[in-house]
Amino acid sequence: MLDLYLNKKWSARIKPMRIFEVGIIRNEAVVFLDEYYNGKRNEHEIQDKEIFRGALINLAKREIEYTDELKSFEIFNYHVSMIGKKNGNKSKFIFYLISDVNLDLNMKKNKLNQIISEFFKSFPPPRCYNPNTEIFNKFLDNTNKIVGDLGIDAPDRLIHAWGINHQKR
Repeated sequence: MLDLYLNKKWSARIKPMRIFEVGIIRNEAVVFLDEYYNGKRNEHEIQDKEIFRGALINLAKREIEYTDELKSFEIFNYHVSMIGKKNGNKSKFIFYLISDVNLDLNMKKNKLNQIISEFFKSFPPPRCYNPNTEIFNKFLDNTNKIVGDLGIDAPDRLIHAWGINHQKR
């Protein structure tokens, strides 16, 4: 009941500020991915995301200069923010997040810098060069802590902030 009330009452007034995806690209391949989309997706949506991710990698190859500067692009209703990091001569890393357009650029840069810092603390060289990318799945808890409630919808964020025990139907 509270969920229905909040969705009707607040959805029109709250500007969405949300992170949908966090990823790490190493040498043109996605080595880590954490998604915050709602619900299950069908095969068509999954293929669309793969095409989008391929386009993202191509864009990153052309635009990122590996200078620790934030680069941001608006694509449809999404905003892609990336920071390139060169770690010696061995690997180039691109840390990115996909959010809605209302999320503040400074907040995106802050979140990405936290992710970069935590990633290299968790996987210092030579571990960050490991060809077995499954080891990076251990990083999920770190990104969930960094992203926090920006990975959930605004009405659910209010419920979470109020500490109400809430289950979605």
